[in-house]
Amino acid sequence: MVKWREEGDRFFDLGEYERAIECYNVAWFGKGKACYKLGRYKEAIDCFGKVRELVWNDILGLEAFEYLSKTLREYIDYLRSVRGK
Repeated sequence: MVKWREEGDRFFDLGEYERAIECYNVAWFGKGKACYKLGRYKEAIDCFGKVRELVWNDILGLEAFEYLSKTLREYIDYLRSVRGK
């Protein structure tokens, strides 16, 4: 995540704000995927939701939606198993 954030900062400093935003969005997406793999579903959902909010009409936004849907399903299954339902 740091690499993408730093890359975004470099573009920002150069005045290339669109490219900076793309880097920052990738950082959120990467963090979400890592949280998902660790079973930290709430954090993953928050990250994917952030990406969807920022780039809803971009391919990254569509991928985030796919991961968000998958994560929500698994989180619901996890909650059901914890509650015994």
